[in-house]
Amino acid sequence: MKLAKILGIVVGVIVLTIGGLLGYLSTIDVNKYKPMISEEVKKATGRDLVIGGNMALKVSLSPAVVVENVTFSNMAGGSRPEMVKIKRFEAQVSLLPLLSGAVQVNRLVIVEPDILIETDKRGKGNWEMGDVAAQSDKAPPATPPEGKAALPNIAVEEVRIEKATFVNRDGVKGEAMKVAIEQLVLRAKSLTSPLSIELAGSLDDKAFELKGTTGPIADLLAAKAWPMDLNAKAGFLLPVPIQLAGTLTMGDKTYAMDNLKLVLGKSALAGSAKVAMADRPRATVRLASDLIDLSEITPVSDKKSEPAKKSADGRVFPADPLPLAGLKAADADAEIKIGKLILPNKLAFEGINAKVLLNNGRLETKPFALKLGGGDIVTNLVLDAGSGNSAGLNLNVVGKQVVAGTIAREMGQSDMFTGGPTDINIDLRGNGGSVRSLMAGLNGDIQIVMGQGRVNNTLINWGGGDILTQVFNAANPMAKKEDHTPISCGVVRFKVSDGMANAPKGIAVETDKLDIVGDGTANLKTEGLDFGIKPTVKEGLGIGVGNLASMVRLSGTFASPSVGVDAAEAAKTALKTGAAVATGGLSVLGGALLDKTGVTSAASSGPPCQVALGKGTPAKSEPAASKPAAQSAPAKDSGPAGAVGGAIKGLFGR
Repeated sequence: MKLAKILGIVVGVIVLTIGGLLGYLSTIDVNKYKPMISEEVKKATGRDLVIGGNMALKVSLSPAVVVENVTFSNMAGGSRPEMVKIKRFEAQVSLLPLLSGAVQVNRLVIVEPDILIETDKRGKGNWEMGDVAAQSDKAPPATPPEGKAALPNIAVEEVRIEKATFVNRDGVKGEAMKVAIEQLVLRAKSLTSPLSIELAGSLDDKAFELKGTTGPIADLLAAKAWPMDLNAKAGFLLPVPIQLAGTLTMGDKTYAMDNLKLVLGKSALAGSAKVAMADRPRATVRLASDLIDLSEITPVSDKKSEPAKKSADGRVFPADPLPLAGLKAADADAEIKIGKLILPNKLAFEGINAKVLLNNGRLETKPFALKLGGGDIVTNLVLDAGSGNSAGLNLNVVGKQVVAGTIAREMGQSDMFTGGPTDINIDLRGNGGSVRSLMAGLNGDIQIVMGQGRVNNTLINWGGGDILTQVFNAANPMAKKEDHTPISCGVVRFKVSDGMANAPKGIAVETDKLDIVGDGTANLKTEGLDFGIKPTVKEGLGIGVGNLASMVRLSGTFASPSVGVDAAEAAKTALKTGAAVATGGLSVLGGALLDKTGVTSAASSGPPCQVALGKGTPAKSEPAASKPAAQSAPAKDSGPAGAVGGAIKGLFGR
């Protein structure tokens, strides 16, 4: 027998077999499964499943079952009768597995599913079906009753969902979130094969995309290691692409992510995380990164910065209870290393090495070290909320040679400030159940010491702090006369006792032509401010400018600070003016000259920065008579008018 004839016979047999099978399938009325499907769902959930449309079997080489208008009922008292509504779904199956009683679904298409997940006003969720089995005196039959078909085993290779709507409604808060899925495609050869995902949709009308692969569904269900490699775009969350990769393992009350890699634009994190959900949850985290650029992830808004938020009573420090219960709810052990962290304002921290421990309500950093402005900062923090409704705070910050000019340059203000190596020492302790109560009982010391630097008077705006700018400009007559002010040193030193931050002669700035000294109090209990700032002329500004500028006072509150004239100093100046009239201007002239020689300035106790640091020593001042006569000589016109005129000229440096 010729080969061609043999092949013809084989092909004919195959065609006849398939034709017979298709003919048999065409005689099956799949609608007979509808009552059985509804009944089984009712037993399992206590809810009604209604197939309102036709169930049909499309006969072809890949037969398809089509079901239309399916609804699943909502809980009693829900916002609508149906929890789930599906316009149509179609299942395309393979022929050969049907011969063994199994259903291999090549493709499952679900069109316009509308799913509602909600809670009622009491917080009960519509997904809570109750213990349906306990409601029946009889256990479900092991085999279906006579005349009813049994549901076959089903495996699915591809699931395609089109134009889906998912709504999550909170009945307690009266809020709702809507997720619309334009298309979702899940593909896997079997439950033991890798799964691919393609998703495009929107959250409250804001678009997102997700693509990638994961491990087999069977491995996830069996709590085996489950790798994933996912890429996402969600502009409403982050303006950069997102990549998440790693291996998820779910054990007995344990969830772990190993080989974790999270990429956000140029930023990347790698490491591992593990959560043990025992009687007391515990998280163990190990993360490392070369770069995290928050300026790319969360760009600074073009809008002007908003003022600090105030409490309802107009205070800055909130009185809301601290979330101490959250600190007590779980334990944690975290180690994080970041090569470079760039904040949204471009400020960069380098060499971050943080160890954080949370144990029974006690939060501790051991330590938190980083580099800023070329210098080193080490922070040790303990917040102990282990007992009661308050927490004990112990904060220690040590900074060495943090260069202010470098920070300004990193923030895009390279011309604003140069130099200024700064040492920082902060040691604070307190106890309270809110930020306000913590601040009200704070104790400790704050000291900031800056070395040589130079301020650009035309650009000065320290960190956007308008009040600092006003104080500096008001106390610095050079601000409007010269482009730059060289600074020899600067000191801010506070002694904090029971919520009162006192700076007795603890504020000082030395420049080439004047010194600025100040003292006062910041009341952390009432948030009140009361600081006096006094500049003293060294040279080159003309007679009396130091007297005019000595009226600067910072007052008000943290929420509404203000810079104005010191009334007491103004009164002194008025008295000096009256005396000048009586003495022909000699008192004003003499007072100004004494300021210029440093006899009546705060610097009489020593260099201002040393005084601010508490290291001043009495200075030896020469008697006024020992000064050159030319400095104290009256104007050529020795009458009262001439003396006053000479003094007035001196006030303006002419």
